Amino acid sequence: EDEPKEAEQALMSIWYDPEIVSPSKALAYKNTLGGSEACRKVSNPGTIQVTYDAPVSLCPEAKQQGWPQYDSSKASLVVSFTPKRGKPFAIFGSNLPSRNFKGKNEMLQRAMTGIKDVLGVDTGRVFVLGDMNTRLLGDAWSECEDGCPLPSEPQKQLELSTQAWETIPGRTEIEDDIKPCSAVDATLGGFASIQNCKEVKKNLTDCRLACVARVTCNQNELGIVARRLHQLDVKRGAGGHDLLPQYFHFPEDRELHWEKGDTRLGHFRLPTYKKQPDSKVKKCKDHEPFFGSCEANPCAVLGRVLEEKEQDPSCHDLVKECFKKSTEMENDVMPSADPLAAAQSGLFVKAQIGWLDALGFSTGIAHQVTMLLYEQRAALTFGDHAPFVSALSFNPVDEDHTPVQTEEL
Repeated sequence: EDEPKEAEQALMSIWYDPEIVSPSKALAYKNTLGGSEACRKVSNPGTIQVTYDAPVSLCPEAKQQGWPQYDSSKASLVVSFTPKRGKPFAIFGSNLPSRNFKGKNEMLQRAMTGIKDVLGVDTGRVFVLGDMNTRLLGDAWSECEDGCPLPSEPQKQLELSTQAWETIPGRTEIEDDIKPCSAVDATLGGFASIQNCKEVKKNLTDCRLACVARVTCNQNELGIVARRLHQLDVKRGAGGHDLLPQYFHFPEDRELHWEKGDTRLGHFRLPTYKKQPDSKVKKCKDHEPFFGSCEANPCAVLGRVLEEKEQDPSCHDLVKECFKKSTEMENDVMPSADPLAAAQSGLFVKAQIGWLDALGFSTGIAHQVTMLLYEQRAALTFGDHAPFVSALSFNPVDEDHTPVQTEEL
């Protein structure tokens, strides 16, 4: 990437068996929100043709016109494959924007259009994996038995959240975002004072951390709450303002273990966001700048504790440290160009907790896919997301044809 503040890269590596599949074409798209297709290029760096968005330094239009979001590390990386038997399919490595106003739906729609028109693959034959960036709805915390509901007034909800400067008319990047409880307006239905806002925020934070700790440290209760939260998961259709569920089916966020040639159902996955990254843990600073796995990170310690499957008195404190940022909220707004703009009017609030990192596949091939493995990797603590591993089997032959032996990918 060209932007120093966005130094991280998006990468997808695929190993394949040439006796089973052959790669065809690929896409490497950035977020062109506010721009055109002027930076799109085609290259043949190896054996496959790649259609990609040129970096800012190689695209005068993007640089001169200051396309918003284009120089970020968000990317859609897609490779199409043709099986020896059956129709082509695509694997989509996704790192979508965190908010709708940043072009989340437009970026996904552009990738899916490219899969169809550039790669020549039916959009009903796609596997997606990576960061979906789909949090739970803002009122997800009300599902806690502890009772941590947001105030009913929309203005108060906004004042308790981080408000992006881009969503506030007249506000500039220099002025930056409005932090929680840094500004209130009672005339709009907000809090009477900043102090009042801070008190409510503290109570909400304490309540939410207690809820996460209690649920996480009791796997049975986690299963009960997780099933309810699935109904509030944006990538599963909650809220109606995200395009992902129109294209993809996402398996239940529950672990599957592969043992002795068979799959065993495990506990529900812990939320994959928002966790404490190594860069925020003092004892992990020695790993800088190449963070990977730090045993001192409370999320890593929590993972070891939960693997013991025994009640541990330290579990609650570890959860509160690992997930302390998950209690926060952010605002969002649907841009007029969003294909689902009509689904949500005005500013709204999103929680900062959920199963953002996931594997999904087109609803049209769900009957041809069998999940074999789905596990979290608590030992990998480099970022504020939780890595996972998965395996599945896919029969690429349509139902209209005689079934063939399932090929494992």
